[in-house]
Amino acid sequence: MALLDFALIIDQIETYAHLVLFIAAIYYLWLIFKGGTEGTTHKEAWGLGADKGKAAVGWLKEKGHIPFTKEHQEKYKRIGGKHTKRTFEFEMLEFLREEKELKIMQEIKKEVDEINVEKDELSQLKGITKTDEAEHMFEHFAGRVKKAVEDVKKSTRQWKKVKRTTFKQQNTMSKVIDDLKENKDISPSEINKLKVLERDILALHKETESNVAALQSLLESLENKAEEAYKMKDKKTAAFDYNNAAQSIKSFDFSKAPGLATNLVDLQGEGTASKPGVLTVLEALVAETKKLL
Repeated sequence: MALLDFALIIDQIETYAHLVLFIAAIYYLWLIFKGGTEGTTHKEAWGLGADKGKAAVGWLKEKGHIPFTKEHQEKYKRIGGKHTKRTFEFEMLEFLREEKELKIMQEIKKEVDEINVEKDELSQLKGITKTDEAEHMFEHFAGRVKKAVEDVKKSTRQWKKVKRTTFKQQNTMSKVIDDLKENKDISPSEINKLKVLERDILALHKETESNVAALQSLLESLENKAEEAYKMKDKKTAAFDYNNAAQSIKSFDFSKAPGLATNLVDLQGEGTASKPGVLTVLEALVAETKKLL
């Protein structure tokens, strides 16, 4: 997050600095052609006439001292342009949304781990004399699983927003890369680095989406099983049959869920030692893009 904050601050400072320079340049150009003192000629005010003023502006432009011109961009080896600016803004937006998605994944992992522990406890229920207590435990479990399913669906909805942002950012980045190819001061290796980072993010998104779908399917199946178990009744007494309910819960294979939840956090966050996650790769992409602004 420190890198993001620093990049945003620098971007704001640079934007305001360019604005001040631009306003100052307009003001002084106006004085050159109008004259700096009321009632005097151009030459008396500035020692320049209109022709010499135009020559001075041409010289400044040629030397790359006028912002937002091709010469200025080449002098400072920056590609500039609206595409680059928009790319950086989209990256910032994507970073914030990815962070929000990571928090959801972390909460889902916590829920999955707790559900797994509770499932094992319910699977081992035996000899409980208070049937109503056991029924309450299964009711609570069914509610926990239902909430986890809702959270996963929330994550899926959030993914649609992230994918839309990524798609827009990809289109903008493609235009930026086309601009970069025309700049001889930027090496092909720098351009390729951006392409690789973009591909890595897309691959991680695809893998995350696959893991989310698998976990959602597993939780929905467990939700149905938990509802069935909670409604099991003894045929003779019509009371809650916690023994059969416990066996039903025990028979359900939930072993892959904790691993899927852990993978989601790793994929969406910093990643592992051998495989960086989305936020780590996105930080690198922001840093590389900022170098070329």
